[in-house]
Amino acid sequence: MYITMFNCFRKIEIWFLLSSIFVLILSGCSSDSNSNSSGIEPSTPKPTTGIWSAPAYGVVVNISDTDYTFYQFTSQFCQTYPLEDYLGMDFDSLIASTEVNTGNGALITTLGGVKSPGIAMQKQTALPQQCIDNYVASIGEANYEFNPLVEFEILWSSFNELYAFFDLEEVDWAEVYEDANIAITNDTNKEDLFSIFAQMITPLKDFHVDLVDQGLGFEYTSPAKKPNLAIIALTDFLGIHGLQALASEEQYLQYLEYLELQKESALAVNLSHVAEGESVQFNDTLTIFWARLNDNMGYLLLNTMSASEIGGGNNIDDNLASLSATLDQVLTDLVDVEGLIVDVRYNEGGDDFVSQYIAGRLTNQSFDAYSKQARFGVVRTPLQNIVIEPQGDNQFTGPVAVLTSHTTASAAEVFSLSMRERTNTILVGEDTAGGFSDQLIRTLPSGTVFSLSNEFYLSVTGEEFEGVGVPADITHAFFTMAQREAGQDPGFDEALEWLLNF
Repeated sequence: MYITMFNCFRKIEIWFLLSSIFVLILSGCSSDSNSNSSGIEPSTPKPTTGIWSAPAYGVVVNISDTDYTFYQFTSQFCQTYPLEDYLGMDFDSLIASTEVNTGNGALITTLGGVKSPGIAMQKQTALPQQCIDNYVASIGEANYEFNPLVEFEILWSSFNELYAFFDLEEVDWAEVYEDANIAITNDTNKEDLFSIFAQMITPLKDFHVDLVDQGLGFEYTSPAKKPNLAIIALTDFLGIHGLQALASEEQYLQYLEYLELQKESALAVNLSHVAEGESVQFNDTLTIFWARLNDNMGYLLLNTMSASEIGGGNNIDDNLASLSATLDQVLTDLVDVEGLIVDVRYNEGGDDFVSQYIAGRLTNQSFDAYSKQARFGVVRTPLQNIVIEPQGDNQFTGPVAVLTSHTTASAAEVFSLSMRERTNTILVGEDTAGGFSDQLIRTLPSGTVFSLSNEFYLSVTGEEFEGVGVPADITHAFFTMAQREAGQDPGFDEALEWLLNF
């Protein structure tokens, strides 16, 4: 049964700028091929001109000489997708991040470098028939009208055709349809519809599955499979105060203060190892910390893999330049350390290209890291192999111990997956969160934004860790109340011991 009121006390942040916007697009230019009496030769159409489709992502783009129209579609419905509104990239920027493969003719786009590797789109002679016969107007377009039944059909079919992981929680999506279909009528309002949608995605237990309605002020994320630091701290906070749940804004704010204090307490244990005369250094956005430890070891804390959070801006190139400069300073300050602890236990992810770049600053040799592919009906798209290449003018090549936790998620897991393949490297702590796929971002006609997971990430030996997480080589729990109260961090101690004995 579905409730008819939605009450979301906790605001959940969704990333619909980078990391995983559902992908693709294009570029191009066309011109009149007819000759004319002026004697001016007609220009040759650019390779990117035309209609390009990526059905595994449910998207198609129609590129003209100066503009493009981006569509999202299911087997029944088609809508335009306001790509520029969400990604903030104009036509020229998109064109600059797109190329046509001369071998197979596919159009490859990285969306300005955000999507790494890029997405392959195949050229078509026409738009999908549903974009002609069953186009659905969205809010702000002529003839738009809120229709809860159409909204439901689009959301359900998007997951049915694109979502890759129903099996992990044994979710019967057809049964979900039947239950929701009973609850939704032509009279269902937006608030109740959002509530029903939230309940539909809850059983997936996939933190890359989000719902956001900015007009209503509602945000909801499917719960994670594993308890992260916020959930651990919440459980402890409720127990300390004898509460079943947070019942007021005051309690919520008290909990947030408690969470931050507990994080600071846990981090202080690690920083107590900073060598005498040394100090903790950090970048301008307080997202990267580093220090020289006792016994000539180094410590590097990466709080995020989000380029915008690290760089503090919206320009990808500028943010990457900021990351590069920070790591230049890190490697200069830690130039002669004998080993390095890289801590991603607080890192909830961000952008794969950031993970790849950081891994590239920790090697002077290329190495195969992982591969990925998307669901394509009952099969999958071809594998894309990702190779880590050395980055920057200098790299750290000594032994590395990577600290992981159940909070290590998304692009931070991609980093952990990559570092497994680096020589002289060990993972210590907990298995990671188990959520690798980029978020495929889509919209409903009413403007509600939702995301789903449609990609598989595989290790170099073909292992898949979605829902499971990258396994630690040496296992230690992290952030337990007992550890925090005792000022202990056995995972950190184990990593340090491994480096000392390397």
